[in-house]
Amino acid sequence: MSLDNSGEIPIKYFVKTLAKLGIFLHNYATGESFTNDLWKSWGYTEEEMADQNWLDLLHPEDAARVGMSMKKITSGETDFFDEIYRIRTRGGEYRWLYSSGDFISREEDGSPALYMGADRDITDLKLYEMELSEALEKAEEKTLQTKALMEAGAALTSSLDLNKAIVMVLEKTRQVISYDSASVQLLEDDHLKILGAEGWPEDFPIMDHKILLKDKTPHKEILKSGRAAIVNDFSHYDKKYMDMMKDGIGSWMGIPLIADDRVMGLLSCNKIPPERFSEEDLNLATGIGGFIAIALRNALQHEQIKKLAITDSLTGLRTRRWFYEHGEQLLDLSVRYERKLAVMMLDLDYFKRVNDDFGHKAGDRVLVEVGKILLQNSRKSDLICRYGGEEFAMMLPETDSEGAETIAERIREGVEKLNVFDVSRPLTISIGISYSGSSGDESIDHLLDKADKALYMAKNRGRNCWISI
Repeated sequence: MSLDNSGEIPIKYFVKTLAKLGIFLHNYATGESFTNDLWKSWGYTEEEMADQNWLDLLHPEDAARVGMSMKKITSGETDFFDEIYRIRTRGGEYRWLYSSGDFISREEDGSPALYMGADRDITDLKLYEMELSEALEKAEEKTLQTKALMEAGAALTSSLDLNKAIVMVLEKTRQVISYDSASVQLLEDDHLKILGAEGWPEDFPIMDHKILLKDKTPHKEILKSGRAAIVNDFSHYDKKYMDMMKDGIGSWMGIPLIADDRVMGLLSCNKIPPERFSEEDLNLATGIGGFIAIALRNALQHEQIKKLAITDSLTGLRTRRWFYEHGEQLLDLSVRYERKLAVMMLDLDYFKRVNDDFGHKAGDRVLVEVGKILLQNSRKSDLICRYGGEEFAMMLPETDSEGAETIAERIREGVEKLNVFDVSRPLTISIGISYSGSSGDESIDHLLDKADKALYMAKNRGRNCWISI
């Protein structure tokens, strides 16, 4: 590119690039102008766009507004043009355009001289905006229902107590969907178990009712399809289900409760004739069904955790379940890195006699003291649990036969020296020890079985001893 005599770059070198960027120029004094590539892509020539012929291409709904804006800018009332409008292309379709411009100069009398503007095709953005606006309008129509649904969802997922969660499920469902009776049903093997119900007659034992999946019922169909549905005709279902439905239930709606891609159960809602559920009810029920499933899952998991607590309430040792879960990890590590690992099964000798002669409270004190001895003769890396009754289990990583037998002897001696209040008879313990190999095909059960065999060998040998195999 060469400069002119003044040292400036001639404007002609910019025209092509400016056109690509959507820039256009119009000289009112000379009539000279150039359009941008956008208009050319719509099929128009520079000649066709001169003298403001583009105003004839405006959408009827935009013509008056845009025309007024152009009148203001050409009259000198304002210098800046900034509008969004629709333009008809050569092919007849309308495109959305964002156009802005300014007069670079005017004549002495204020009449237009040189105008520069920029155009942007924003059709895709406007279409998205309209879709979003339409969706928002539909959402606004359901504001109260949506609000109730979200409030219900927030409340439902906040409860971990199973009984409270069920009560809340039925209460919040009624706020979103009008029903006459409803129940929350948990899937258990070959039947649905009623966890809670609302609106049923007092003389109808709904809580004792089981819905067998071998029967032909709408419940079975919902569980199989995984989709909510409304049923108004019960004539093709099993007679026992028909007998239950004939007492005033005219419309039934079932919503599968699905959490973590697993069907957990069913929300069942009923209406008394002549009322019937609508498709809107079905949509809302499907929406709240997800929250109900999460609430049910959380509550059930919480209940399960409580039942399977990792700490034995009497001795303070870990539970058998915990021992298995963590034992698998230790065993995997020992096999992977070819490390020694020992497993012990420990059983108090003649413990039944302690309970019979001195009472269960005395027996409990013995178990507590034995638990303390096990802890005293173990490391942080060892696993200890109350396996059941007077039986204990230990897993000792990084421990060979010499180390395990030393620990076993210390435990045996510790129990033999125990002096527990109200127990006036000697206490002893028998211990069986097994070891993991490096074959990689062993399991916790296999090691415990071997340790258990060693334990019975110790019992047969006369008790108060350990045997290592």
